[in-house]
Amino acid sequence: MASLLRTLRRNAIFSALSSVVRLSTTALLFILVARAYGPEAFGQFTTAHTLSLIFTLFADFGFDLLLTTEVARKREEASFLFPRILWAKLVCTTIVCLSMCLYGLLLSLSEPTRVLTMIFSSYLLFSALMSFMFALFRAHDELHHEAQITFVVNVLLLGALVILGAIHASLYLVAVVFVLSRVLGLAIAWHRSRNIVTVRRPVRDPAWLAGQWREIMAFGLYFVFGNLFFTIDTMLLSMIKGDYHVGIYQAVFRIAALFLMLPEVALSAILPSLARIYVTDTQKWTQMGTATSKFLFFIGLLIGTILVTLGDLVITLVYGRQGYEEAIPVMRIFGGIVVIRYAFAVPGMMLTTSGRQPVLTLIFICATVITVGSNLFVIPPYGINGAAVVSLITNGFVMAAIFLALRSHVSTNWLAYDRLVPLGLALIGIAVILSLPPDWRWIGVLALLLVFLPVVYLAGFSISERRLVKEAALQIVSRQGLR
Repeated sequence: MASLLRTLRRNAIFSALSSVVRLSTTALLFILVARAYGPEAFGQFTTAHTLSLIFTLFADFGFDLLLTTEVARKREEASFLFPRILWAKLVCTTIVCLSMCLYGLLLSLSEPTRVLTMIFSSYLLFSALMSFMFALFRAHDELHHEAQITFVVNVLLLGALVILGAIHASLYLVAVVFVLSRVLGLAIAWHRSRNIVTVRRPVRDPAWLAGQWREIMAFGLYFVFGNLFFTIDTMLLSMIKGDYHVGIYQAVFRIAALFLMLPEVALSAILPSLARIYVTDTQKWTQMGTATSKFLFFIGLLIGTILVTLGDLVITLVYGRQGYEEAIPVMRIFGGIVVIRYAFAVPGMMLTTSGRQPVLTLIFICATVITVGSNLFVIPPYGINGAAVVSLITNGFVMAAIFLALRSHVSTNWLAYDRLVPLGLALIGIAVILSLPPDWRWIGVLALLLVFLPVVYLAGFSISERRLVKEAALQIVSRQGLR
């Protein structure tokens, strides 16, 4: 158990470093573009970037997750599995990259958006391959490689972006530098992988693929629809409303994505361990998943409360009020979305590691259908606010479906009082804070925080969980004293 905790702690640290550096650099990039070029140009840039992310879903098609889970379970077969999955990944990525170029040429886009789409098709190629190498590192619990590569690449990217921003360079040049950063990251990751697998050349093995196609399809559909339902609204806005509306919507989306970093860190850290523990000790698997889920939910409540009550302050601080006033109500809606995604992040991963991924995939497919169908009716009359409400409803559907599916497999009550009491307090606090004058709301948030933390500690955690918290705190204090 001690070894497991050390592994989880190390994975969490390196995963956090990778995510913080990557997401903070990306956030700064988009903030600079938004402030320097205005909503319309920002919409052009984010339309092309989001399009590359959507096509990347099809390029990955679950190969990264397949590599992580399979190699984590059978590390002695890494040199056999890696080259075969790599060959499939290369073929799929090449096809998708060409498809994105064709999409950019045939779709009715503004000329700047079209050019940016062509540039970001290269980003798709190198980014997909770099993430595949990171999946190999995660499978071996060697997340320090990902952290180090991410740090080097993004620090260089950040320096380049500062220079480009200072001279107000063309958006095309900004996109090219973004692509080059992924080329550098892939080169370093490929060099590091020589110490992990002995066979790194792609191996074409139709017989092996034929035996794995069901699992590949399961992972692929899960990965595509698991991300598509949360990002497709941007493309629908682009087609129906245009670049300006995308710029306003993405201004909020990018901030929300930054706050969604923590669930990503948690999932990256616990995925390999959850996959192994489920096979050997389902009780420990349940305890680990439940504790992590509860912890994330409470943090999500705090973040969501801030976004709902201080959305105008957040938008003003990040982008400035001029040109982005329409983003403020959208930010408040996204506060609720953040809470929901924090709530179902770990339960969704528990479905995956327990072999119930087809159920999760079906949930995501239904969510995507709901998102597309609803937005086609809602976006024309209601624009970005309608798209945000649809996203809130769709994410709520996903959360409810995951809880119901996992409840039949795990005895834990995901909606017990230890979650409902903090949730009720947060809702009451939001109502009270929104009734205050705008200049006083930040004081209300601080007051709520002073009440919320003790309530979470006393009502949100059991006696045994509080004892573990105390022991961990004493260990930290004693270690600091020894130092």
